[in-house]
Amino acid sequence: MSYFLNNRFLSNASKEKISIDDRGFTLGDGVFETMMSWNGNILFYKEHFQRLKKSASFFGISLEKNVNEVRSILDKLIQKNNLQKNNAIIRITLTRGPAPRGLLPDKKNKPTFLIKITKSKKNFIFKPLSASVCEITSRDLASPLNFYKTINYLNNVIALKDAKKRGFDESIILNSRGRIACVSTANIFIIKNKKIITPPISEGVLPGTVRNYLLKKGLASEAKITKNDLLNASESFITNSIALLRPISYVGFRSKKKRLEIKQSFKLISVLRKILE
Repeated sequence: MSYFLNNRFLSNASKEKISIDDRGFTLGDGVFETMMSWNGNILFYKEHFQRLKKSASFFGISLEKNVNEVRSILDKLIQKNNLQKNNAIIRITLTRGPAPRGLLPDKKNKPTFLIKITKSKKNFIFKPLSASVCEITSRDLASPLNFYKTINYLNNVIALKDAKKRGFDESIILNSRGRIACVSTANIFIIKNKKIITPPISEGVLPGTVRNYLLKKGLASEAKITKNDLLNASESFITNSIALLRPISYVGFRSKKKRLEIKQSFKLISVLRKILE
C-alpha cells in the first residue's frame, strides 16, 4: 500500500514516523477530509479541497499545496495502489505538526500532511440503516468547531458507541437547544408533507458535500428540525461522501421506535446514481 507523507510517496508506512510531539497527536490540533474514489473518479473533489482549505485557514494551519497539486498526488496514489477500477476511500490529514509542550502554537511549526487511500471493504452506498436519538452528548451551538472537520472526533465517537450499544446503526445528535443537528458520520434529512428538509448550518451542522449538492440542485431546503418533526416524518435519510445517501428504515427515541417509509428517498438515489456513471 502506498501513502503520501510530507512530500514523499511511501510504500511501507511502518518504516515512516510522525513525531511524538506532533500537535495532532498531543492536542488534536488538525483537520481532515474524507472522500471517495469511484473507479478512479474522485467525487466532489474540489468541494472537499475547498473545505480543507477553509478549515486550515480558520485554525491557522499552513496548507502548502494547491488544488491541482493535491489532485495530482491523489491520482498517482490511485494508480500506485491499483485502485483505478475500485471503490476507494481517501483520507487527507493535516496537522499543525511537531511543537514543544504547550497550547499556543509556534509560528515556525512545520505542518504534517498525510494522504492515505484504501480499497473500500464494504459498500454502504444507498443501503438503509437504523438510527437512535442520542441522549448522552450534543453539539454546542456556541462552538465554531461544528463547521470544520477537526481530527478530534470524540463527541461523534461516544454518540455512535451509544447507538451501537442500543442496537442501532447510527446516532442522531441533537444540538444544545435540543433540536436535530446531524448523525455521527453524516448530515441528516427528513421528509415531511412531501418536503425534504435538513437543518441549517446555524444549527451546529457541518456543511457536507452531498448535502450542499442536494441544496444547490433545489432538491431539498433548510429548516430547523425538532424531535417531534423527526418522529412525525414519513421518511428520513443521511448523506455523506462515502455512502452518498442512506435511508433510515426506523428511528428510535427512548422507548419509542418508528418504522419509516423509503419512497422519496429512492427518487433521490436515482439522481445521485448519475454521479457514479
